[in-house]
Amino acid sequence: MNFLCKCCKSRVTEDKRPEYIESAGIHKRGYHMEWAVFDEEENSKPINERKWSETNITPKVGDKRILRVKAPFDVEIGAVFTNVYEPWQMFLNGWDSAASPEDIYKAAAVLCRFEEVLCADDFSAFISVEILNVMPLYELYKYIPETVTADRFFRGIRLT
Repeated sequence: MNFLCKCCKSRVTEDKRPEYIESAGIHKRGYHMEWAVFDEEENSKPINERKWSETNITPKVGDKRILRVKAPFDVEIGAVFTNVYEPWQMFLNGWDSAASPEDIYKAAAVLCRFEEVLCADDFSAFISVEILNVMPLYELYKYIPETVTADRFFRGIRLT
């Protein structure tokens, strides 16, 4: 599933090679899409007409959640991808707008499995995902191995 560019109306696709960070189980390239949360009374309306709740529900492994995705999203049903979760006010207005310091600790890299398309047009869609893993951003150093940089590499070499 992918979408049209709102400016030029061309189809936006990405490289199809999966790029996982070895031993971390997450992708090098993560999406930053909207996590849809609705109040109970909104659930009877069509998904594209529901009013979004301002409730922050942090994803948990095994949850079924709804994402609103748009370009550059280019993932097929059944595929696994990484999406960033932030509480809604941080997603919209940046980290300085966190309602409380605890909200910053809720931000996470979330491994999702694309289950189904709930509603779509040429520019965006609501999709259902299953949460496979949740890695808080403040703990990513535990998941991602240290990268070898030129500086670190040359520090370890003695020139004779």
